[in-house]
Amino acid sequence: MASRATVHRPGEPPVEVPLAAGATAEVLPSVRVSAADAPGIVIEGSPRRIRVAGRPLRPGERWLLRPGQWATVDGARIVAGWDDPGTAAEARSVLLAALRGEEGEAWPELHALAGPLAGRRLRLRPGVIGRAASAATRLDDPTVSREHARVRVEDGRVLVEDLGSRNGSWLGGARLVGLREMTPGQEFRAGRTVLALGIVPPAGGADAPAPDQSPVQPLPGRASRFALLAAATAAAAALLAL
Repeated sequence: MASRATVHRPGEPPVEVPLAAGATAEVLPSVRVSAADAPGIVIEGSPRRIRVAGRPLRPGERWLLRPGQWATVDGARIVAGWDDPGTAAEARSVLLAALRGEEGEAWPELHALAGPLAGRRLRLRPGVIGRAASAATRLDDPTVSREHARVRVEDGRVLVEDLGSRNGSWLGGARLVGLREMTPGQEFRAGRTVLALGIVPPAGGADAPAPDQSPVQPLPGRASRFALLAAATAAAAALLAL
């Protein structure tokens, strides 16, 4: 899976910078981007005035720009792209199935948008999210509590609740109080880490789970509707990148 960044400067033709897996490039003076495991590219904050979705990126802060999203640097713009024909085709087929009202299969996963794990894909596992080695989803982030939050999967819904963490949890920009449903693409913040729901294509696809990652089973009940909605979100992002 190859990432790419397209740099747009006023009065100049766009410049495309391909990024092989694991690669990092300086696309503007003091502005570095890296290939991501999740769809998109990771941009790192610097002394330059970098803004993502209208918010400033602090020096050293990392953020995943999903396909079609961009960061601004003074008068320039850096747009994220992601070359993965297999996944894009899979997302389109699931989106078309959703439009036709047909069933589909996909597994939910978490994409790390910000924090030390920015750009990573994490298998969604019911249980504790935190720094503890025993956590179902372990976040190597000193601002995250050992047992920060808990994820539940009930009737095809992904539910999350804070566990009295030191810095609190946030869902969709609001402080998390009680048990709340996490929807595809919605941002969940724990410390400096920001996560969002995505999908893994069906087994055998370009992004089939690695052998050491046991996937959760397709969710019962509303699972197919959840998967199709998540796939539609991913497909829309993939189409923007084309």
